[in-house]
Amino acid sequence: MAERRKSITWTVLRKLVRPIPVIGEAAVLLTAASVLRRKGLVGGGLDIALDSIPIVGTAKGLLELATGDLIPNKRAVEQPHAAMELRDELPKAA
Repeated sequence: MAERRKSITWTVLRKLVRPIPVIGEAAVLLTAASVLRRKGLVGGGLDIALDSIPIVGTAKGLLELATGDLIPNKRAVEQPHAAMELRDELPKAA
């Protein structure tokens, strides 16, 4: 529960800091790698570009506070279970 509260607090704080011109640009640049990992190259690049434009980034941040992320995170690729891989490699009984 504390982990979730810390995550929510950090998210809200980050969205509130971005509209401040110099500090906001620094926040966008510092979180760029994380955003690219979470959203992928195209979605992350678009998110970073929108956040770095002063008025657009402010409007996007306010909208995201009310509605959630405009650009969704990429889907996680499920890793197959090791036992499933071994089963698939076994020779088939005739």
